[in-house]
Amino acid sequence: MREKVFFGIGMMLAVGAVMYSGVAHALLYFVMIGAVPGTALSLSPTVMLTLATMAAWACLVLYAQRRMRGSI
Repeated sequence: MREKVFFGIGMMLAVGAVMYSGVAHALLYFVMIGAVPGTALSLSPTVMLTLATMAAWACLVLYAQRRMRGSI
């Protein structure tokens, strides 16, 4: 139980740090607009959809693998 409390506090601190540093805004701009932060480069909506689909698929596969091994 104690480990879960420490994990929860750590996650809240990590999310707060990411939001305070501006990384969350840069990520939002990247996902919504396709603008790569700090450059004049912009990606097309097709590329953004492909990247988002691949990332979601990778997360799903990794979650399924861990679930089948019983580590979650």
